Amino acid sequence: LLLLLLLNVPIQWSTWGVVGAGILTVTQLFAWPAIQRLGAAVGPGVWCGIGMLTSFCWGIAVFGETMSSPHLAFIALVALIGGVGGVAASQLVSAS
Repeated sequence: LLLLLLLNVPIQWSTWGVVGAGILTVTQLFAWPAIQRLGAAVGPGVWCGIGMLTSFCWGIAVFGETMSSPHLAFIALVALIGGVGGVAASQLVSAS
């Protein structure tokens, strides 16, 4: 914000921008306990994967986004879920 003010860039506040910033802040607050419980390597990986999956579902269900390739979207979701599962399982493997 300070840089924008120094560069004389006009600032326009948006209701959606404020809502998005609030959601991001709450998300980061929930990430803190996840990192404490899962560790610094696993917590963000799982948390970000859940966030991506949630964003995908909101885009389709709430905002009515259309998929140009449902088959590739399905493959991407399987890869995302597999990746999050792999990150979560890596802590189990390293603990044993």
